Amino acid sequence: MKKQIDELVLQWSGSTLSNSQIQSLVFEHLRPSTTLKSLAIDGYGGNNFPNWLDASLFDNMVCLRIWDCENCSRLPPLGQLGNLKELFFGGMKSVRSVGTEFFGNGSPLFQPFPFLETLEFHTMLEWEEWKLNGGPSTEFPRLKHLSLRYCPKLKGNIPLGQLGNLKELHIERMKSVKKLGIEFYGSSVSTLVQPFVSLETLCFENMQEWEEWKLIGGTSIEFPSLTHLKLSCPKLKGNIPNNLPSLTSLSLRFCPELKGMTPNNLPSLSELC
Repeated sequence: MKKQIDELVLQWSGSTLSNSQIQSLVFEHLRPSTTLKSLAIDGYGGNNFPNWLDASLFDNMVCLRIWDCENCSRLPPLGQLGNLKELFFGGMKSVRSVGTEFFGNGSPLFQPFPFLETLEFHTMLEWEEWKLNGGPSTEFPRLKHLSLRYCPKLKGNIPLGQLGNLKELHIERMKSVKKLGIEFYGSSVSTLVQPFVSLETLCFENMQEWEEWKLIGGTSIEFPSLTHLKLSCPKLKGNIPNNLPSLTSLSLRFCPELKGMTPNNLPSLSELC
């Protein structure tokens, strides 16, 4: 292919089972220049991603979007793209589990996604499980923005509280989540580990089946830096974190069962809707 291309969009239409193998073969030979900085893959109908996609040779790639690749049951091992900063997935309806293969090199000395700052998953209808090899703080040391939208089968036992640099977390339309427990804050919450230490924006939207938010309790502050909290959870009952010293904006929509959250618990609150 032509060299010195910085941005590339590869788009397929009218994919059928009969041409899935052809698409796989063609895609394998569409290896772009290693100078590529941004790549978008849309509508690819093959069963597997090309081998070159996990190549560490693409050191210049900073943005990757993969959308509507409906026949691929596994995500490519992208953790070896050492300078990747933005990663987006959507419409991957055959993916049921995301595990260690996503991170690439299995060596304990290997650091996957060392510079990734933004990670988004959207419309992953069959996705049920996200396995983190050494904890999210190991796999995503610089992640700032995480979005999980319309993943109706994904469970809520992901230890996201260990993401020490996470600033924005958006969770939307996850119907399988009925309870968020201590595992949400981290695999081993203790007085020595502060969960969500950098989180500033937290949004739970259209969480139709979410009923219980189990808090850490004690003197620990779950979200010491949180400034914006948005909830849309019609079945959520009981209390939610009320020791939020930095919270300035609170939005409660369609939350008739909530109790115990009043402006008196929030010394910095300036906006309530």
